[in-house]
Amino acid sequence: MSDDEGERGQTFVLLARAAGESGDLEMHDEAAASAERIMDASGPSGILFNPFTLREVRVRGLLRTGRGLEAAELARSRPSSGEAPAPQWAAIEAVTSAEALSRAGDIVGARVLYSEGLSLAARLGLPHQMQRVARGAVEPGLGDVRADALAHLYELTRDRKAVGPLA
Repeated sequence: MSDDEGERGQTFVLLARAAGESGDLEMHDEAAASAERIMDASGPSGILFNPFTLREVRVRGLLRTGRGLEAAELARSRPSSGEAPAPQWAAIEAVTSAEALSRAGDIVGARVLYSEGLSLAARLGLPHQMQRVARGAVEPGLGDVRADALAHLYELTRDRKAVGPLA
């Protein structure tokens, strides 16, 4: 661990993300809490160590550790996309929050957020977020959102093939 609080905070955010993805509930919660303590004491620092990013990591970790209702509750208290440290984080957060709402049965809320995330992903050329929408929008009532995501992916792939592999 670094002596620099911002670097330590970033490390804890990354650890929370990795622990959440691997389903390690305790490690995720401890790392997220450590990041929050450091942020409270020294303030945010950089693209990874800020309240917006930490919140997205928490929602995703709650989902991956089987706490969908908690994830949906946190997703409902989302910040504005203008608070995102970078435009791609606004897309990532919208898709993550949509997934949480969808799993909790809030299809209307999920539709709004999947559409927002997909629109940002298409504008920014973020195929991974388009793929997340296509994989996540599987509940009844989200078929058109999934179809839009697949169409954007097809268009992005077609455009890249037309320009060549180095584009």
